Amino acid sequence: MAFNVNNFRSALPGGGARSNLFEVRIPSPPGLSGLPEDAARKVRLLCQTASIPTGTIEQTELNYFGRVYKIAGTRTFEDWETTVLNDEDFAIRSWTEQWMDKINGNTSNISSESALNPNNYMVDAQVIQYGKNGKPIRQYAMLGCWPTAIAAIELDWSTNNEVENFAITWAYSSWESVDVEEPAFSFDGSITLPIFGTIGIG
Repeated sequence: MAFNVNNFRSALPGGGARSNLFEVRIPSPPGLSGLPEDAARKVRLLCQTASIPTGTIEQTELNYFGRVYKIAGTRTFEDWETTVLNDEDFAIRSWTEQWMDKINGNTSNISSESALNPNNYMVDAQVIQYGKNGKPIRQYAMLGCWPTAIAAIELDWSTNNEVENFAITWAYSSWESVDVEEPAFSFDGSITLPIFGTIGIG
């Protein structure tokens, strides 16, 4: 087929999906009490990086008559990582630390009574891809999600004009692609962030 730029353009409706148009939703686990109430809302605004999850089907090798035959084995799912901006009340970091502390005590090395049931500390997290018109075009749910690691925040006297961020690693059992919902906010040229106020994005 001869090169045709119009065919190329038509293969990219909307000009192609953009990696900076996304939203992450991670609810507080309903079975764990005492976690900061506002943190889950802030995740939707302050999550700086995330990923659409991976999926791998392992191989099972069978030897027969000098040949190795490969058949499908177990499906596995790598941990999911997010990076969030840190505001001065440390809301998301405190929320994550307390969540992990209830799963396994930071000093006691024991679980809280409510975390003895895994259903109480697991949630279904979502990452939503938006189109340039502000409407969701794809949504994934990480099922049975819980925080397994929280990264250090590096402090440096020579760092100016930068907002702290840190990574959170999440374990989950599986993911599924789910029906999209209405967008959480519209791209009208501005968005309000807790630490910055209203800023333009157009």
